Amino acid sequence: MTKSIHPENNKKVTFEVVINTCHGGFGMDQALLDNIKERKGHEVDEGIRRDDPDFIAALREMQTDKHYRGAPYAELYILTVTSVSPLFVIREYDGFESVETIEDFEREAELSQAKEFGKIFPQLYI
Repeated sequence: MTKSIHPENNKKVTFEVVINTCHGGFGMDQALLDNIKERKGHEVDEGIRRDDPDFIAALREMQTDKHYRGAPYAELYILTVTSVSPLFVIREYDGFESVETIEDFEREAELSQAKEFGKIFPQLYI
């Protein structure tokens, strides 16, 4: 079993992350960039952190039906994530994005270890 980097009390934290929910790719239009710039007081670009509070507030203000067309072939969505850690990775396939947390990586590591164990002891089924 892998060692965890959970907080000591194992309390869950909830945070929000912006992801693209359609094929094409993440993108922001000038109106959204200007809204974020107004909130921050300085220029921003598409490299902004996806959990940035000003980004999320601007997107929430501009979205309709929980989505925002941020650019051609981009549909931005504010995803609420609950995890034992605020660390996350955004995975992308053909433009469609998902969020993985530390728990996802721990499960992946445990599955990988189980598969390796199965190669050593093929009589055990995993």
